[in-house]
Amino acid sequence: ENIGVLHYEQKLYSEAEAFFREALALRRHSLDENHHLIAKSLTHIGHVMILLERIREAEEALSEAVRIGRSRPAGMDAEFAVILESYAYALKLRGREDKVIPITAEARLLRAKSRYVVRR
Repeated sequence: ENIGVLHYEQKLYSEAEAFFREALALRRHSLDENHHLIAKSLTHIGHVMILLERIREAEEALSEAVRIGRSRPAGMDAEFAVILESYAYALKLRGREDKVIPITAEARLLRAKSRYVVRR
């Protein structure tokens, strides 16, 4: 996945997609289906799909990442907020405004909550 990030940063999106999909396949093979690293790979794929203007595929990947994020215990609020924001953006690009507002509001709440967590 790190190689995919390097390609992504160099704007080599098709190459990045290949590495992100390979990482996803490896993670699906070795991790629990609701593992946060699978959601992370799906989020990377979603970002690349948006940049490649494959918005339906982005929505599908990000929707699955959201499903995984919702199945995880609390404590990864900021990371899940990023997934929600990405999903909301894909929905907006698809013209699904009715779903954007509640998802964006949820992401904002999670970000606010993660800022005010008392660390012990």
